[in-house]
Amino acid sequence: MPRPKSTRVYLRTNRTVYRRLAWLQNNRTNELILGLYGLTGDQPILRYIWPEREIGAADFGSLAHEIGQAKKIDALVDHITCRADGTFQIQTKDYEHTITHDIKRTEPLGPDTKVFLELMIRTDRVSVYAPIDGPPKHPSVRMDVAAEHRVSFHAMFSGVNNDVDSELAATMPKASKNHERIRFHSKTLQGTLMGRQESLPEQTRDASLRGTLLSIKFPVDGKRWHIKSFLFE
Repeated sequence: MPRPKSTRVYLRTNRTVYRRLAWLQNNRTNELILGLYGLTGDQPILRYIWPEREIGAADFGSLAHEIGQAKKIDALVDHITCRADGTFQIQTKDYEHTITHDIKRTEPLGPDTKVFLELMIRTDRVSVYAPIDGPPKHPSVRMDVAAEHRVSFHAMFSGVNNDVDSELAATMPKASKNHERIRFHSKTLQGTLMGRQESLPEQTRDASLRGTLLSIKFPVDGKRWHIKSFLFE
């Protein structure tokens, strides 16, 4: 769960109700830790993992996730780490099991690193996330949303000397509006998240995909990108 200096991300409805979504921390130099909250506001259950696949540099948000192609996991998760050597690791709550990505970047992470990680976070209907008791903890950021909408976040992370804001903005559809921007900074790494809420008609919701969908996109060399997706509840 979040460390004392973690930056928490909240969804706020009706300007008074806060719901936990995620937290970020630069735990060590050039190391990024990401955590998601479950629908109850506590540690999430990793329900499914989709097979890793190669995609184009511009492909991401439109990819389909069919439950029949996913592997069922059902494990409580504490956090996800992107280490300085580019290894991705999912740490379970009991610390007895880890899910490690075995492809590493050839370039170590640091202040001059270009975009080394993209995330897509797609929430469930906001109203299914449990509201917190009392005020939000700080440091924190929040996004104002309608309770019956869902939110899609697109995030990019790079070294602090890279213009990650411009790179992320270039991926946003020119016709899209109402994007909210959230920034994360440490001494060596930075990230920008852009979120957009959208209506979610009941008849379009796949009940088997209940929870928060997280997709991680990362370069494996100068021209190829891979994606791995997870469903947390």
